[in-house]
Amino acid sequence: MPPAINHICFVLPAIAGSGAERSILRLGKALIERGYRVDLLLLRFSGGYKSEIPKEISIYYLRYPLRISALKRIVFCYRNGISNKRLWVHPWKWIHARRAIRKEWPRYRFSREELSRASAIALYIVDKRPDILFSALARANQATVLGKYLTATDTPVVASIHNNPVGLQENILSLERALCSRANATVFVSRELMSEGARILGTPPDKAFLLHNPIPSDEIFQKSSVEVRHPWFNDRTVPLILTVGRAAHQKDYPTLIKAFAHLRHSRKARLVIMGKKRRGLGINPILSQLESLSVKYGIQRDLEILDFDENPFRYMRKASLFVLSSRYEGLPTVLIEAMACGTPVVSTDCPYGPKEILEGGKWGKLVPSGDAHALSKAMNEVLEGDVIEGSLLRQRARNFSVKNSLNACEALFHRVLHHGACGVETEGIPSTGS
Repeated sequence: MPPAINHICFVLPAIAGSGAERSILRLGKALIERGYRVDLLLLRFSGGYKSEIPKEISIYYLRYPLRISALKRIVFCYRNGISNKRLWVHPWKWIHARRAIRKEWPRYRFSREELSRASAIALYIVDKRPDILFSALARANQATVLGKYLTATDTPVVASIHNNPVGLQENILSLERALCSRANATVFVSRELMSEGARILGTPPDKAFLLHNPIPSDEIFQKSSVEVRHPWFNDRTVPLILTVGRAAHQKDYPTLIKAFAHLRHSRKARLVIMGKKRRGLGINPILSQLESLSVKYGIQRDLEILDFDENPFRYMRKASLFVLSSRYEGLPTVLIEAMACGTPVVSTDCPYGPKEILEGGKWGKLVPSGDAHALSKAMNEVLEGDVIEGSLLRQRARNFSVKNSLNACEALFHRVLHHGACGVETEGIPSTGS
């Protein structure tokens, strides 16, 4: 009989505020509820998500930043009965890893930190013997493949791609191509991303799989009913536009600021950008740039930049409109989450994900990336009343359910463990009403 799958380890860079990390935590929670043993291996014990961590999960981590916030995270785990343990790498293990990896991949120069990550993951594999390793995001994908190589075990590795590879630096992209080919399977979170991303990364068709991010729509809708104290969200006399996401080049907030400035010429409105205000010990420079732009366009009184919040859904539900202005994505879960709150959405038709989520514009307006005039026009049309009923938006969001993703994930795990990656594409979401 083929071996049973019982023990799964997810590998993440951190538990920060990205949709990819939140999706992995949701998937881990769903697997635990189905009776699996689930570990979470973090390259760095940092990030804003705490309430999303399942209590039954075991956390292993390489290091944590020397800040009060990191210590609070560890205290939080102890108080809530969440097992957490630091992985210590013996210096001789690190030296062995450097020799072995440089011999296998001589054209790449790995940093001390990269070698330490691989050594720690190898230590975990040998000690805990998981049935499957599931990694997400470039650094974790690379470290997991290297760690498995050091153990010379047959533990399957599933790498997952949550963002458009064109956003990676060339050296990171080159390394991602070299290492992801060693994974037993590579998961992509949208159809277009699977098609183009597999080509960019050189993933063989028999190793490329589709797995949508899980969205717990009913839970999101319930969380969206929590009170918001910010006065703008309780003032129904002025329309409120909201966007949520980290302040990065990818999100193209300058175009959103410019579009909002155009909109303000013709009507009253307010804009809230919810993103991480600080980077390390300093202020996020991109958000500082946005504040300067708001002064340039004379909209500073109608723009508010809020910090990261673990429950952005309560803000989404109160907003008149949710906007995604990105240059590129993978599958922007924040767009589905806004729909799960019943909030109208406008999005750029960026590669990849929005067109798939909105079915070509059926569930929200799509505009070209970087086009401030088109974005302003679409926002104005929605605020004028060209909206889709909230109940229909919530129905669409339910198609990206945790159950659908979990069933597809289990099928993928069994395929990889028992048969190898044989080119079986997991089922995509159905259209509403199908």
